[in-house]
Amino acid sequence: MNDRLSIFAMIPQYRRLLTPGGRAALTGLLAWSAISGVLEGLALLTLLAGASALATGRAAFGLSPGGWVSVLLVLAALGFLLGYVIAGTSYRSAMDVMRNVHKVVGDKLAALPLGWYSAVESGRYSRALTSGMMELGQALAHMTAKVVANSAQLLTLTVGLWLWQPTLGLAFTVAVPVYVVVVWLVSRLESRVAHWHNRYKDDLASRMVEFAGAQRALRSAGRSTQPPHLSATLAAESSAARRALWAETGLVAVLGMISQTIVVALVLITGALAIDGAVAPLAAVAFIGVALRLSPVITTIGESVVGMFVLSQVLGPIGEVLDADSMPEPARSAAAPESSSVQLDRVTFGYHEGNPVLRDVSFEVPPQTMTALVGPSGSGKTTVARLVSRFYDPWEGDVRIGGQSTRDLTLADLMGQVSLVFQGVYLFDDTLLANIRVGNPSASDEEVLAAAETAGVSEIVRRLPDGWATRVGEGGTRLSGGERQRVSVARALVKHAPIVIIDEATSALDAENEDHLTTAFENLRSTSTVLVIAHKLSTIEHADQIVVLDRDGTVAQRGTHASLRGIPGIYQDFCARREQAQGWRLVAAG
Repeated sequence: MNDRLSIFAMIPQYRRLLTPGGRAALTGLLAWSAISGVLEGLALLTLLAGASALATGRAAFGLSPGGWVSVLLVLAALGFLLGYVIAGTSYRSAMDVMRNVHKVVGDKLAALPLGWYSAVESGRYSRALTSGMMELGQALAHMTAKVVANSAQLLTLTVGLWLWQPTLGLAFTVAVPVYVVVVWLVSRLESRVAHWHNRYKDDLASRMVEFAGAQRALRSAGRSTQPPHLSATLAAESSAARRALWAETGLVAVLGMISQTIVVALVLITGALAIDGAVAPLAAVAFIGVALRLSPVITTIGESVVGMFVLSQVLGPIGEVLDADSMPEPARSAAAPESSSVQLDRVTFGYHEGNPVLRDVSFEVPPQTMTALVGPSGSGKTTVARLVSRFYDPWEGDVRIGGQSTRDLTLADLMGQVSLVFQGVYLFDDTLLANIRVGNPSASDEEVLAAAETAGVSEIVRRLPDGWATRVGEGGTRLSGGERQRVSVARALVKHAPIVIIDEATSALDAENEDHLTTAFENLRSTSTVLVIAHKLSTIEHADQIVVLDRDGTVAQRGTHASLRGIPGIYQDFCARREQAQGWRLVAAG
């Protein structure tokens, strides 16, 4: 989606970020603002008509001067009431969008395929969903009503002036479109400036996220106070901000000059008409007052329109999320899986068009067995795990669970069948019990504690200051990598999923953590179908089946540890390297 949305395209964008009540409030806001603008225009026309009646001593349009004063008082009262209604409605709409936008975007993000995330600019989206929320709320609370009301006021004045004095009506009819064109041009330029500046803002936001997440690497390199790239990015953004501010100031000044020029032109035309006798002097003075009143009106329209064009820089990224293609799924699963088997049938897939990672891969994992995936880096082992979990769909072939294609299962039903244990574990800033219960929110405390004991989490608890009540920190920073892995395995145990996928969960663990996890894997193997990606012989050699992938993403070998280690090929070389590594030891220099 283009970041530079038109004014008319913003309203539908806003509406889908609101709750039903918020949409009703927005509709009311637009309607009441338009009515308010019409009333304000009528009030100015009433002032002109009353001045004409007072100047000539005769009724104007059927009313005496006193009658026009009464009309003016009624319009003023109505305008006050509408102002109160509009203020309340605008703030209700603003608060609604600020409360609801994260839910709308969050629901959409949960339905997007994992591949979408790898292509996004994190800084751009994080900025839109943080500081951009205040801009969205401010626009609804302060800009939208002004643009609608002032536009309705100008339209009402244009029609009324044609009825009161056609020459002034013609002048106004010419002036307003000229100003609209100027506003549009300035808004486009302002939007381009904002778009250019936002690239620097997005880059800075991405660098800040990177800086926060790379603290261990930076501190180990002694660069925590002089982070690479961040200082340069900050300086570039600061320079861009100054240039953008000067450009925006100049554009706003142009709008102000144009609006003042229009007002001066109307005053001059009115003076000429008064000299020629076409307009009574008192009526001319009244119109000049109206023209001066128009100056802030048209200036406000211009500034608000410019501001709303800049706002499109926030709505654009949010719209891209909402418009992204979700993972297609049926309304209901075609049928329940007949078993916990996993089958890949002639699967070809890659992350980039024309560059497949897997080529014509076929193998089956029978129910309640353990299959180990082995192969060099880049052979597609993790990709297999992602396809079984339906983070992606294969380009060709099919992935089936219990005889059912993953495409024919709802995502909820599919994830009910599969539990995942990845090398990179994320823990929430909560207690260990709460983090384990993520695998099965309905699990009882007894079930959670049993899973924790099997995975070795109970042993961790005894070392924590507050035991089970200890919070583990955001991302689980208070625990080691191996301890976080134990929690991840406990999640899988408490979920009781028929299929468990384990991706290199023990590749970098010490002996103690590996021992706990090996015991937990054996427990899983007795109740579930296990697909494990591993590099350690201690994990692989006990598998019921080993599938060996080659660098080109094809199945090179398949069999048991005993059968494959005696056959020259990738697996035999793999075992030889692992056995050699087991004999390595450090010795003192001679």
